[in-house]
Amino acid sequence: MYRRGNMRDIVYSEHLRAKMSLRHIPEELPRTIYKQTNEKYYDKATKHKIALQIVEYKNRLREMAVSYDETEKETIIITIHPIKPYQKINRIRTGRWVRI
Repeated sequence: MYRRGNMRDIVYSEHLRAKMSLRHIPEELPRTIYKQTNEKYYDKATKHKIALQIVEYKNRLREMAVSYDETEKETIIITIHPIKPYQKINRIRTGRWVRI
């Protein structure tokens, strides 16, 4: 795959694919959230990066969290799930999530 500049290949983990199937999440949604988000965090508990974005999911606007890791050559999206406002606020307040 051709890369421009520091663009990385985006790879979906098997866990992500299983969650997408279980939750009926469209194929492009994790990639879209990762690429378009303006809100990224580092999760101290899981050691993964988190991208958040409000998207339409199951006919409602929901905030979705995408967990991912980055290497020099690729971004591995690990999982995706809807996140409730209190979960986000609590993780930021306690210092579990640190803005990047």
